[in-house]
Amino acid sequence: MDYGRLLVSSWQFTWRHKFLWPFGLILALGSVVTAVFRFTYLPQFMQFVGDPTGIALDAFVGNNQYWTWLLGGTAVLFILSLAFWLVWATAQGAIITAVNEAEAGRSVFWRQAVGGGMALLGRFIAIDAIVFFPLFLLLLLLMLLATGLMLAFTWQMMRIGSTETAVTWIVAGLACLLPLTCLLLPLGMLTSVLRTLAFRETAIQPQKVRASIRQTWQVMKRQWGAILVVWALVWGMQTILNVGISGLALPLGGVTAVAPALGRWLGWLVGVGTAVPLMIWHTYTAVLWTMVYRDLAERPYTS
Repeated sequence: MDYGRLLVSSWQFTWRHKFLWPFGLILALGSVVTAVFRFTYLPQFMQFVGDPTGIALDAFVGNNQYWTWLLGGTAVLFILSLAFWLVWATAQGAIITAVNEAEAGRSVFWRQAVGGGMALLGRFIAIDAIVFFPLFLLLLLLMLLATGLMLAFTWQMMRIGSTETAVTWIVAGLACLLPLTCLLLPLGMLTSVLRTLAFRETAIQPQKVRASIRQTWQVMKRQWGAILVVWALVWGMQTILNVGISGLALPLGGVTAVAPALGRWLGWLVGVGTAVPLMIWHTYTAVLWTMVYRDLAERPYTS
């Protein structure tokens, strides 16, 4: 595989087809929001980590309004996350469609890309449901265990009334979850790569979802070295980008330290400032993985 050619070709395609950048913004939205919250609320989070007993947790125990807001907010967050995932998958499909059409020698336009993304949405949903099932089981187990920890935490608070003792119990419980948590990284990475490539497979050769996943797995087994190299290149470039963005945010962090009241406004300024490079980056990586998989699969595309 000519990695240099793929990296350059993907960048040239991304730069020529700027109408794809709004789709990249959708793909980058999670990273942008994360940057805003990290910059705005990191001091409060670090304060809680450093001194959890300084938070008046006792006031929340037995507070019905608090639990109502918590459950309601969780439901709203779930619905918004589901809606965003559908839009995200459509944007991913739009970029994949644009690359496939262009590589097949056909002109591609914004409306055509959107139509292709919507046509792929059903298959993407099915792929996610199958590919993420093992990871879902692990996360479900961790969630159930974490729920048990929270119930034990609340019981300790109500029985003893000591925040220090309750925090000690929950820290000990989290330590017990560490071995299972360590499985999340390798399983999550494998799932992410399989899903990324399976999206490309089903777009190139529309067929039954299970057949697409099996074919993707066969390609991964044959070409695991090349995939690992591309993943390392993408990870390295993203790390450099993140370091650059963090460096640009440092002066604003100094302003926040002098004037804490400006932290929230500057946090949103950081979000707007990071949106443009992250938008281009996510568009580029979606294009790159599509070109990489086309090279690995070596099969013609028919729309």
